[in-house]
Amino acid sequence: MTNLKSLACIVVSLLVCGCQNNTNNSSSIDESSINEISSSSEEVSSSEIEKEKISVVLLAGQSNMVGTTSWEYLVDDENYEEYRMGYSDILIAYDGICRFRPVKLTIGGQNPSMFGPEIGMASELSYNFYNDKVVFIKYAVGGTRLNPADIDVSWTPPIDGNKPGGLYKIFTNFVHNALETLSERYEVSLDAMCWMQGESDCDTTAMANKYEYYLENFVNCLREEFKEYNSDFAFIDAYISQFWGSGSLYKIVNKAKYNLTLKDSNHYIIDTIENGLTYNKEPLSAPDYCHYDSQSEILLGRLFARKYMELFPLS
Repeated sequence: MTNLKSLACIVVSLLVCGCQNNTNNSSSIDESSINEISSSSEEVSSSEIEKEKISVVLLAGQSNMVGTTSWEYLVDDENYEEYRMGYSDILIAYDGICRFRPVKLTIGGQNPSMFGPEIGMASELSYNFYNDKVVFIKYAVGGTRLNPADIDVSWTPPIDGNKPGGLYKIFTNFVHNALETLSERYEVSLDAMCWMQGESDCDTTAMANKYEYYLENFVNCLREEFKEYNSDFAFIDAYISQFWGSGSLYKIVNKAKYNLTLKDSNHYIIDTIENGLTYNKEPLSAPDYCHYDSQSEILLGRLFARKYMELFPLS
């Protein structure tokens, strides 16, 4: 997991960059990157053409969303070559950089040897003909909480008269910049957000007991934040594994997630436990219990994609 003291320094640096981007009202994406996500090669202004529609899915959370699973265990998978070559018509911008690139192994994870759930998502969406219809915007940081115990490196929303957490600010700045970049050429719809987080909020019973409160406000604040693109986008959550928390703290966090599906008709749950996702097999020499095994990380992405397709079927 990411060392939080080091992460605090990273957050400060990224906040400075984020503020500079907002001040200049500019994006780091260049013309070639815009062309990469466009089906047209003609250099015409957006006012001269009818904008095509594009759907956006946000990906956020902590390390199981970042992607800390090694793809070396996928080499015998029948789809390995597909994952390696990537999906030229399903693109992703990640880590705060407004450059959209094809989803594939070696990008998007914690480092080039690791991968996140976007691989399984892209594979499932591509197989079901969602090519050229959906793009991902991803920002995730390992070892982070919704709880404001360490506000500079938390996802805490701006509530109770308090300032937002450092990650909340970085994430919303990045998403705003990415959506504005897409809007230059497309009619953008923010369809959904996929959330894989909660493990670090199991550190104490007090944190776990507050998870529902912070998550509910987190979702509400984000919908207000991005209301220009959709004020009620679908929030697709996922249960954390049984490994987390002393005793049964993971159950408190997962119950909080479930409770919000009862309060919010557009809040959904991926049941990672019922679907058999494993975390105790890889690496072979010393399993990393904090993170999903390679096939389970692929399955996590497929489950996110299946829920998305159920909510947004092709016409």
